[in-house]
Amino acid sequence: MNNKINAVYPKTEYTVLNQNIKRYISLLLEEFMNNQDSAVQPNFDYELNITYEKYQVGKYLSFAIKSEMSTGGAHPNHRIDTIIYDIEKQEIVNIESLMQENKMLLVFLSEESRKKLEQLGNFKQDEFEEKWFLEGTAPTSANFKNIAFTKEGIVVYFPRYQIAPYYKGEYKILLPIKIQ
Repeated sequence: MNNKINAVYPKTEYTVLNQNIKRYISLLLEEFMNNQDSAVQPNFDYELNITYEKYQVGKYLSFAIKSEMSTGGAHPNHRIDTIIYDIEKQEIVNIESLMQENKMLLVFLSEESRKKLEQLGNFKQDEFEEKWFLEGTAPTSANFKNIAFTKEGIVVYFPRYQIAPYYKGEYKILLPIKIQ
């Protein structure tokens, strides 16, 4: 069994942000190692790849950290998690804290995401897929926890299985909103 880890992740000048990133990467590594320890396929080559996207606008620094973990299943496990950091306040921003500032944020994100995704099509081929799409874009904090602030607006990430079957992939949409 050959195991491979390829981890590329950010390090910044901000201690609180670095601690959060390090904690998250450590959890991914721990999960990967635990999967090897309970190997279903002992001769399978396990692989973990971690990459990231970085955005900065105004006082916000955002990272989308993506991982792909091959652990012997039918296909790799994919994850997307975002971290938004307020440079001025020196704190992590999440969907719950944003909702305190704007009570209608989830409704807005839900409605605008549905419009944008429906333009892409391919989501309502049958009742099962339509239900999946509607549940995955419902105005809940769990559905919109993976967002990033960019110069162009808010990027919303929908990981595999959130709004469609695995084979349709992950989705990343841009909602053109001015970020202050």
